[in-house]
Amino acid sequence: MTLDAFLNAVNGEPWTEERNCWALTAEIQQRFFGRGLPVVAYPPSGLARHRLFLSHPERARWRRVDGPCHGAVVLMSKRRKPRIDEHAGVCLLMPGPMIVHADRPQGVAIEDLMLVEARGWLPEFYEPL
Repeated sequence: MTLDAFLNAVNGEPWTEERNCWALTAEIQQRFFGRGLPVVAYPPSGLARHRLFLSHPERARWRRVDGPCHGAVVLMSKRRKPRIDEHAGVCLLMPGPMIVHADRPQGVAIEDLMLVEARGWLPEFYEPL
């Protein structure tokens, strides 16, 4: 399946415990970039997700980059809680930066970076070392 076909298939799927932001991020990374990310239990609270994102050993294999790049993992924090990363997605340059993520209540979404930011998310971009 091509990336475009995958995106068309998942866009609009409802958010579920199995189709959460991290599970979607890990699936895209594996299928289209050949990068295995660990499967983790999805913590129910934003603060618990932040602690997981911050402390997981996988984080040592990635480095923060200054801006959007194709295939980057995107960690996001709400504006009202700067740098408490509680949400994840993948950046795709199509040709401009689009963020693929799964959120409650909207489900799987493919959104322009500016729209993600307008919805209150502060993204940071990470590439593998």
